[in-house]
Amino acid sequence: MSNDYEIEPTRSVLFKSAACLALDFENYREAERMIALELLGNPPQKI
Repeated sequence: MSNDYEIEPTRSVLFKSAACLALDFENYREAERMIALELLGNPPQKI
């Protein structure tokens, strides 16, 4: 799914949610990784 760019904005929303969860658990490295994967796609401006 991380490479399925045609399912935007669902893909970006899922990665953003995963990044937020990682931050909640103070797993900053994983949060950074999720954000990078999110930005590889074509996220809508609001996200």
